[in-house]
Amino acid sequence: MHQGDDERAQKLLIEALAIQRKELGPDHPNLAETLVELGVLRQRYDLAEGERYLREAVRIRELRFGPDDLWLANSLADLADIRRQQRQYDDAERLLLRSIAIREKKLRPDDPLLAASFSGLGRVYRDARRFDEAERYLFRALALRTKAYGPDHYVTSRSYDSIAELRSVQERWPEAEEYLRKDLAIVERVRGADHKYTAWVRVDLAETLVHQGREAEARALLVRALPRLERAADLQHVYAQGVRMLRAIE
Repeated sequence: MHQGDDERAQKLLIEALAIQRKELGPDHPNLAETLVELGVLRQRYDLAEGERYLREAVRIRELRFGPDDLWLANSLADLADIRRQQRQYDDAERLLLRSIAIREKKLRPDDPLLAASFSGLGRVYRDARRFDEAERYLFRALALRTKAYGPDHYVTSRSYDSIAELRSVQERWPEAEEYLRKDLAIVERVRGADHKYTAWVRVDLAETLVHQGREAEARALLVRALPRLERAADLQHVYAQGVRMLRAIE
């Protein structure tokens, strides 16, 4: 979705929210659904605004459904991701541990929905440089997804990507490469060779190759990825990263 599409969606959601507040009152559950959509959308451009919408959604869902509601758990996880991006790692951890507690109480131990919580917590620990804990939760997420969907499913590829990010932060480049190659094979098959997210994975993979001194392989990946990323308005930061990398190795 491009920024123009996001702006139109935001306008419609804000109008819908105003109507719901007027007709349903300030604490109706339907408001929470709209607030979540707005929060997830707005966080792409303004984390504080996204946080404000999601905190209101959390308040409504806890008020209307109680502290052990699965929809509340979803909103807590969404809010935690914003707090992670704001580098408020203690708050993000607290929110995710609460989300996990609800899901573990309500779901089977092997429910793949738990994998999303474990992965989210693993990313918090990765960014906080608590690597042992990050690894434990990211691999728990991978195990659940592999059991539920198999090793070659698109959902499982999200775990490959998260583990590759961890290994990159740790500068364990061969392992990062291994997981990104698994990710790329799945994304290319499911999304297509010319999809923008396929191009994004190629840039990430190129970075691991540069750090291993394999510049010719990295250059080939970047030359293939950059024309597609140039057309992706919402991935210009990845495009810029790829351009800088290509200039550095030419």
